[in-house]
Amino acid sequence: MFVYPIALTEYDNNLLTPIVGIISFDVIFLVFNIIILDLITIKKITLKKMIVKQFNNLCLFAPIIGLIIVYFEIKLPLSAAPCALFAAGIILAQQIEKTQKNISNLIIIFKILLHPSLAIFIIWTIHDINFNISETTIMVTSATVGLMALIFSTQYGVKPNAISRAILITTILSIITIPLSGSLG
Repeated sequence: MFVYPIALTEYDNNLLTPIVGIISFDVIFLVFNIIILDLITIKKITLKKMIVKQFNNLCLFAPIIGLIIVYFEIKLPLSAAPCALFAAGIILAQQIEKTQKNISNLIIIFKILLHPSLAIFIIWTIHDINFNISETTIMVTSATVGLMALIFSTQYGVKPNAISRAILITTILSIITIPLSGSLG
């Protein structure tokens, strides 16, 4: 999501479609993952309990609320990302265990090295797509770890230390990786 505002100023609207598609797919994928996590973590779940449980699934309601806001052209202040970053800062102030550092390092390597490399390999080698068309997609893969992982780690009882550290470090590294990916063409 951090790439989208950058891309708005740098690219034509037709080149923004891949970013919107990736963000949309991420939201849909996240909704289904949360449903699966609920199915796995709740013992003896019935269909009624599952439906009621989804009223707490913010990723399910956020796009619906977003569509309503866009349709009725409601102006809102932007505050979600700063609040999540503030929460990440609080978590970063805590002591981190060695296991959490190792998990964090693995997340960082996957996000900063493996994800863009895999995208470039698939786009250029397998599909032989012109870079000018795929540049925005590669920029998204070069961006920071998303804040949603931090938000949902606490909801499902997972220690947020590793993801907070990964967000911090990938945000710093994305200062290099996003412009680098944008200059590959």
